[in-house]
Amino acid sequence: MFSLMAFVVGNQVGQYGVNVFLRSVFGGVDDSLITYDGTVSPVKVPDYHCWKPATGAVGLTYSDIPSSCLRDLPPYDVTLQRKGELDWVYSVGFLGDYDTGDDGAGAHAGVDIRAPKGTPVVAMMKGLVVRSTEEPGGFGLYVTVKTANAPDPYHPGKNVTLYTTYAHLSAKNVDEGSIVEKNQILGAVGATGFAVGNHLHVQMNLGIERDGKELAQPAWTFTTDEARDAGLSFSQAVDEGLFQERAYKEQVNPILYAQARHAPSAAVIAQKPAKPKTTVASRRAERLKVRTLNNTTTAVATKQQLQPTVVIAYNDEPVPQVTVDTHPAPVPALPPVKQSSTYSTIELRTDGVQVPRRTWTTVELIFLDENGNRVASPALKSDIYLRAAFGQAEFKPARLSEFDIVNGTAKVQVLGFSPTVLLELKPANIIFDKNPLQFAQ
Repeated sequence: MFSLMAFVVGNQVGQYGVNVFLRSVFGGVDDSLITYDGTVSPVKVPDYHCWKPATGAVGLTYSDIPSSCLRDLPPYDVTLQRKGELDWVYSVGFLGDYDTGDDGAGAHAGVDIRAPKGTPVVAMMKGLVVRSTEEPGGFGLYVTVKTANAPDPYHPGKNVTLYTTYAHLSAKNVDEGSIVEKNQILGAVGATGFAVGNHLHVQMNLGIERDGKELAQPAWTFTTDEARDAGLSFSQAVDEGLFQERAYKEQVNPILYAQARHAPSAAVIAQKPAKPKTTVASRRAERLKVRTLNNTTTAVATKQQLQPTVVIAYNDEPVPQVTVDTHPAPVPALPPVKQSSTYSTIELRTDGVQVPRRTWTTVELIFLDENGNRVASPALKSDIYLRAAFGQAEFKPARLSEFDIVNGTAKVQVLGFSPTVLLELKPANIIFDKNPLQFAQ
């Protein structure tokens, strides 16, 4: 029996790793083993100012590039990415479309990074490999890593579980159940699955549920059935931004998160000290010490002050500081309503009162024709999605249809997490930068 057990244990440990064996025996991996400890860039890319290939970039592999001309990813700047100035590396931005690749223009989950075939892909964060498989018609070869106790980019001071997926790999180096360290090689860039050229698709999901299932593996904002019900193919659904509003609750821009360089929270850093080895005599002396202290003093517990984490701003362009009067003048009356379906502008109206952060406030979107009259029933080419072009906020509803507009007015509730929030409407790319929403501390 001993020999048999030794054989089984040795086989399990050798084939799948210590953590898989322990998980099969004890059930699960302790989150302390996969706790967030910082981030690194997932790949290095060629610096084309340093090295200019004679034959162009087509057909190049990682081995063709001098190591001295490899660099970490450049800063992900939303404005530059939308202008096309970062297309050489970020071919499809966060929630972009396949037509322009612009950040926020569609429902593409994650970010696509151009890189030569064979470029090593490393873990951005420490974690547990929960998926290491192949999906021929979709993500191809991919690896998903779970990281525990990571700083929540949407709720300062809180931690969250993150699932990071690295897809379209040409090869993978890790198996499910293994624990990987930050900067450990997971695989290599490729074009497996639904991919036109060599690139890394990297996607980061929050550890939350949709329809009762945790998003522990790569997921789009819509299902195949939902795209079919909308009369759209997969690519069309991405380009149309189908259910884009889900992504702003379920996902994080992985490159911005990595480049934010969040520090581990104080609660995570404070690990339990290892128990020293004791003897019978030392334990007796410790009990006597405790008994004496209890009879002579009163222990007082002090609360440790935790440092808040940094909130990711998805557009770091300077925003003018606006002083909001707490007793504003009366808001002008609304323009008259005209029975029309064609509108030319959308006006944002607020009551002008500055409310505290994390407090719901109501704003109005007014649909106006060329003469400044409200359009009773504006005809929308597609639903309107609300997001924060600057700062962080939550919207209810986050998606407006024609049924949400009454007499030319749509009322939206806004929950602000930042001092300043710029409201943006998609897919029209309307940013109300002249009327920022201000939230008090």
